[in-house]
Amino acid sequence: MRALLYPLMKIRSGFGLDHKKRTCFRVFAKGLRLSWGSSTNYWTFPEVEFGPDAKIAVAELKRICGFEVWGTMNNLQMLTRATTYEVLLELKMKQEASWWQPPVGCYFAAPFTAMTRNSIDFDTQFPKDNEWKTLGLGMFTVSENPSFVDDDMIIFALRHDSARWKTGLVIRCLTIRAVDLIS
Repeated sequence: MRALLYPLMKIRSGFGLDHKKRTCFRVFAKGLRLSWGSSTNYWTFPEVEFGPDAKIAVAELKRICGFEVWGTMNNLQMLTRATTYEVLLELKMKQEASWWQPPVGCYFAAPFTAMTRNSIDFDTQFPKDNEWKTLGLGMFTVSENPSFVDDDMIIFALRHDSARWKTGLVIRCLTIRAVDLIS
């Protein structure tokens, strides 16, 4: 999918096709909503390599107490019919990451799917190894003849409330990609 999206520093999101010609979607870090995201006191947006010849901006957390990342996608008509999708957040924890207890709240909602709420233990699920990992937020299916209405959308949020300063999280992008289900 990377080759079809042509990710550049100023692009916040993009569509592409996978090897089966199913529509996939990616929202890069600057296209997500971050608590205090416009303040350089809390976040930086360094460039990183993304594929063989592209760079993107990632969101690197400096230090924050109340943490929230969220996003929506409302142009669902562009998704491929009769397809199941998974929604993933690509992130990593740096060596100096700290104070991610208690677990982070994860919320996900999509049309025709019940809203899910989970708790994620970042300390065990995302080791401080500075390696990119994916966090599965949820799945949904677009039927053969979906009846989307104008306000249908996918919504996700990560939230961590504590009085302690959190550090060391880096967010690359949100990916919505088609999956092959084994029946």
